[in-house]
Amino acid sequence: MKSSCAFACSIIAIAFSAAASARAGEIPIDISALVNVLWTSPFCDNSIVSGSTFPFGSQNFGGVPFAIPAGPNNYWSGAVAGNCGSGTVSLTVPVGVSGVRSVFTLLNTFRGETGPNAYLYVTFTGSGGATATQPLVSGVNVRNYNNSDEYTNTINNTSTIQVWTNGEQQRLDRQEYILPAAFASQVLTMLAII
Repeated sequence: MKSSCAFACSIIAIAFSAAASARAGEIPIDISALVNVLWTSPFCDNSIVSGSTFPFGSQNFGGVPFAIPAGPNNYWSGAVAGNCGSGTVSLTVPVGVSGVRSVFTLLNTFRGETGPNAYLYVTFTGSGGATATQPLVSGVNVRNYNNSDEYTNTINNTSTIQVWTNGEQQRLDRQEYILPAAFASQVLTMLAII
């Protein structure tokens, strides 16, 4: 993922469904050891608008439980990971859950650029060699955290849905990734956001 402030990813939380039926048996993943900035902190000569309204702790978004870190840092920013520069950064999340059928993320961009190209990818790796990569296209399955005419505001409302808003033009979107059948008999060892 490009860490340039023109397309910076903010990952908030991750949950996995290991049950055979949708919306049953979801497992929130603690990413508190991976987050790199406090939601209310300024970064890269910017700050998050209305950051004090941001949810934290145990949350349920669209029937899926998430564990949003409370601090001192509470989300992962690609811009911060890239020292506010223009390189490529990634986040690897160790998982260790067997039989995963689907994965949910709370993920938005900061100053995201509209597709049709994907600039952000989520890759899943299983213990038996299964892999799957999902491209995220801004304006389709990922969009800007701030509702602004200047940046991408649309999503497909199927694999990506809005699950939170603070009423002040900020929102969080939840993505769902359905994994190939091979993952049902393997341990999901990690996911990477690139």
